[in-house]
Amino acid sequence: MEQDKKTEEQEKKPLLQMRDDTPEDMPKKSAFKQKAIKELKSWAIALVEAVVVVFIIKSFFFTLIQVKGPSMQTTLFTGDRMFVSVLDVKLSGCDRYDVVICHFPGESDYFVKRVIGLPGETIESRGGVTYINGEAIDEGFLNPDNIRRYAMVDFGPVEIPEDSYFVMGDNRDNSNDSRAVGCITKKEMVGQAQFVWWPLSDIRGLHYAPED
Repeated sequence: MEQDKKTEEQEKKPLLQMRDDTPEDMPKKSAFKQKAIKELKSWAIALVEAVVVVFIIKSFFFTLIQVKGPSMQTTLFTGDRMFVSVLDVKLSGCDRYDVVICHFPGESDYFVKRVIGLPGETIESRGGVTYINGEAIDEGFLNPDNIRRYAMVDFGPVEIPEDSYFVMGDNRDNSNDSRAVGCITKKEMVGQAQFVWWPLSDIRGLHYAPED
């Protein structure tokens, strides 16, 4: 009988028992797992913080924009990369001759243009000369080769709303701007292009000061 009981007990036990670790190893593995999870959480939080910081910087301080298209030639060319300040436009708006990044009404794409008409002004063009409130303005940044059609087609007068700007490309013969899409509101202004930082061989500022 006693031999039979021993046989039954042996049959109930598993034929092969495998254990990768001893009870002493369990706390070590558990601590390692907790440390790994903590490390992953730390990296995830750091990544989220970095994204938030980049969003804040681009939304409120500055951003980098690449030029595409010929509408600002010969001031800007496709491939030029610009440093664009954001905060000053949001706080104080734009001045005449500022090169700006903006959205067109109802569109989300970025466009680079130059501010020509300010809020409350009346703008028009006759014979290739731009007039603000009846006075011709200095546009020395224009290339004569890029205003041949502009000189042949007059527009205006256009009264600019109080919260808006009239923008045009420096390449007047090949620019989609306020002449076609209308005035740009302050809310649609993204920032002011301060200077071209790439290519490095052609770093230059974008401010224009009319000659006296």
